[in-house]
Amino acid sequence: MKVAFRATAIFTPQMGYPVTAGRLIVPPWSRTAAGSVGMAVLIGGATIIALDAAAGGSHEVDDGHLVPRSVLGPLTGHGGSYLYIARFWLLLAAMMAGYVLVVAAGRLRPGPAIAGIVTVHLIVLAGPPLTSDVFSYLDYARLGVLHGINPYAHSPAFLTTDPAYPYVGHLWRHVPSAYGPLFTLASYPAALLGLAGGVMYLKALTVVSSLAAAGLTAACARIRGRDPVRAALIVGANPLLIIYGVAAGHNDLVMLAVLMLGVWLALRGRAAGGGGMTVLASAVKASAVIVLPFMLIGSRERLRTFAGAAAGAAAMAGLALAVFGGRALGFVPVLERQQRLVTPNAVPSEIARLFGQAQITPPDRTLMHVVLAAALVYLLVRVWRGADWVVAAGWGLLATAVATTWMLSWYTLWALPFATLTRDRRLLVAVLLIQVLYVAHRFGPLVPTL
Repeated sequence: MKVAFRATAIFTPQMGYPVTAGRLIVPPWSRTAAGSVGMAVLIGGATIIALDAAAGGSHEVDDGHLVPRSVLGPLTGHGGSYLYIARFWLLLAAMMAGYVLVVAAGRLRPGPAIAGIVTVHLIVLAGPPLTSDVFSYLDYARLGVLHGINPYAHSPAFLTTDPAYPYVGHLWRHVPSAYGPLFTLASYPAALLGLAGGVMYLKALTVVSSLAAAGLTAACARIRGRDPVRAALIVGANPLLIIYGVAAGHNDLVMLAVLMLGVWLALRGRAAGGGGMTVLASAVKASAVIVLPFMLIGSRERLRTFAGAAAGAAAMAGLALAVFGGRALGFVPVLERQQRLVTPNAVPSEIARLFGQAQITPPDRTLMHVVLAAALVYLLVRVWRGADWVVAAGWGLLATAVATTWMLSWYTLWALPFATLTRDRRLLVAVLLIQVLYVAHRFGPLVPTL
């Protein structure tokens, strides 16, 4: 590969390569090749994971030895072997390496970029679900539609005879729905499609939402003078989004699609629409509400933004009350209880080990909440003083994910679209660093217990 240095002057501008003092110059075609190789690695890794998981018996498929073959998807019987945990994490690490090539190269043309993103989404759509959450979504929907049981008043264990119940994760069998009423209503059609059809419906909803989130992020990037293709790749080709978002059918991607629609409307000067859609995103998953105060303070039309948010809240409240009655806010106490749970890979857990603690104590959790509140207030004050509200909202979402003691891989996706919309790369670097640390943790604690 030809390179150029001003100091040596081996190659000159007349030969078609730019020359910059003290800087290694890589010809454009090599960056395009690197991006293509990275996308091929992403697609290959996702294909192997989907085929192996579809072979059945994988620990990455919830109770994989019990899930009916029909639920494992159309890839069942088309090859693949047992997806050992170590094999899974090595494949995911390889996908992340490919992703780094795609993001660093930044030279894929729109056609190949879109084709690659869509292809990898369709591959994992054809594979089995990789976590039990999609079965929880389905069980709540079946409770409401088929059995007339309010999913905000009762848990899956209220009706253990439902076919979806055996595949609900053990942590959630005795917990009412923790999700917003808009998502619950969107999940209701799944109840009419049987077990396999319901799972496929929920995964298809996630695929559409993920592609919409990537497309809307690209549209926002164009408005802000950023490369829309690169923005779409950063979001749509992210390995944790592909494996733990799309393949797992997580509703975080539905939330992100609605949220980015709100951001797009706000950036186009449609303040009321931006505020309203942000509230609706919060009615999918409550974490989206973090963005609303940043949008309100940062908007040039605060009154219109507030009016749109109020209208969205009123419409959603009326719909939720009509369908779920007085238990429409039943997900709030569930979220409060969830915040008392702890995962060993959470940042607070790693900090506790750094100070010789085997686990997080209630005072530690309170301290993290105080630190998070202080960080959010600091960011809001900066926006009040003229800072970019989009970037500040991204930092707020990342801070919320980092501060939680119940850290899950798909939480790292919340700030990802926002990280593509700024020339300052620190937010993107921080988001990707948290994702890398999450994957690295699966090979062992980052901080050993003292």
